[in-house]
Amino acid sequence: MVVAQRPNLLIGACIVGLVATNLVGGNSGFLIASKSLWLLWSADELFRGVNPWRRVLGLFVGTATILLW
Repeated sequence: MVVAQRPNLLIGACIVGLVATNLVGGNSGFLIASKSLWLLWSADELFRGVNPWRRVLGLFVGTATILLW
């Protein structure tokens, strides 16, 4: 059973993109980059997730990212 593990590089890039978008004020370049990173991470989790929870999380995040574009 895994209690905690180091997060992957892609989710770290997503968080950095989110923070950068919020600091800049929604500049379209930062917004597109941030949304693209979230879609890339969600696709990675959806197709390569290690358990069903991670796959559902990837589907949820991808759907929310597209609907909240």
